[in-house]
Amino acid sequence: MIHTSRRNGFTLIEMLVALVIFSALMSVLMLGFKQALFLWDKGQRESVVWQRYLLYYNALDQVFIQSVAANYKAKEGGEIPYFQGDLTRLHLISSAPLLSAPGIIRPVELRWQNVDSSLKLEYREGVRGGDPERGMAMPDEWQVLLSDLKQGSFLFEAPVYDPLDVIDTLTLSGNHPYYRKNSIWLSKYDTHTLKIMPRRVSLLFEDSEGIKHQWRFLLRTSSGAFPESMYMDN
Repeated sequence: MIHTSRRNGFTLIEMLVALVIFSALMSVLMLGFKQALFLWDKGQRESVVWQRYLLYYNALDQVFIQSVAANYKAKEGGEIPYFQGDLTRLHLISSAPLLSAPGIIRPVELRWQNVDSSLKLEYREGVRGGDPERGMAMPDEWQVLLSDLKQGSFLFEAPVYDPLDVIDTLTLSGNHPYYRKNSIWLSKYDTHTLKIMPRRVSLLFEDSEGIKHQWRFLLRTSSGAFPESMYMDN
């Protein structure tokens, strides 16, 4: 008679092999889980940054589109709208200031400020009703809109006639000035010299991740300083 014996359970070696395989699988799963958490956290942080960008873009868009081409009398005579800007700073009058109720006209100012190798975009606004003739007192305190940036600058889109020599080259045909076909972007703009408001403002900056941004804003260009037709394209 032949007797067969059946073994129940696992040997120690089989248990060790199973534990090694299980540990390897868990290591792979945990690594994937950590990577997923990292990507989720990075996505959340980037989402917050982009939401903040969108918030300030929309706010600044209102500041510019509600710009007031307020006239003031130039020393040499005549009236001109008010706007001043260069690569690092700009100054205008708006009826949609960030820190006040909409409809209240205030002078506002934006600047790029470099502190400890970190660039910031800062904002401030003056007293209510301030204008070039009555004075535009500005506070010393600035509000930070964007921070931890690498680069930043402003550019200004000039009208389609050549504004660099507007007094000498502006040729009138009846009440309509002569226009060039293409507008140009300037690194400095002053309505005291150029006589009319820029068409657009471009805000360029590079964030801490090396991503380059270009925000462009339309301005209200109509003003009583010149006939409205002067601000129209052919």
